[in-house]
Amino acid sequence: MELADRLPFCPRCTYSLTGLPEAHQCPECGLPYDAESRMWVGSKKKGFGVEWVSLIVGIAFPLIFITVSLLTAIIVPTYRDWFIVFAVLHAALVPFAFYQWRRKQQAPPPFLAIMSDGVWYRINFSQNKFLLWKHVCDIKPIAKRKSLTLMFTVRSVWSVLVDSVFESKCDLQTAATEMERRVQRHQCADSHV
Repeated sequence: MELADRLPFCPRCTYSLTGLPEAHQCPECGLPYDAESRMWVGSKKKGFGVEWVSLIVGIAFPLIFITVSLLTAIIVPTYRDWFIVFAVLHAALVPFAFYQWRRKQQAPPPFLAIMSDGVWYRINFSQNKFLLWKHVCDIKPIAKRKSLTLMFTVRSVWSVLVDSVFESKCDLQTAATEMERRVQRHQCADSHV
């Protein structure tokens, strides 16, 4: 299995690792990886999603409000001064809505990356997050009809649900087994120190 199949991009900075050796470090951020590093990458959800709705609302709402304000300013002359203020404020929302939509379009897909020192993951449009193996416990694969989810507990306090990443039950089980193996390995190493 080639590195590109196991680790297509750096889980910290999303720099492409295609063409690099199996055990190396990311040229962009310096994150080390080894031959046992593994990543499952989901796909961005296609279709008419939240980002499209936010773009349409972010552009349509200010334009509708400006049109209504303009008509009101024409009908009610005392409203003309306020029209300019409201028009500028609402027009400022249009580039912000476009910026948010564009940022979500460019965001990397959700993933789960098992590394030597811990696990990296990204859920939806959140930032890439990292947990040391000593903080991970209670790993549970959850296979339902339409979703394959990996749940694990962090420091026995909160749970992380990673979904939209696995293509098959086999992938889900492989990830769970590998995570359990890494957690046990680090627990044994910590108990001998």
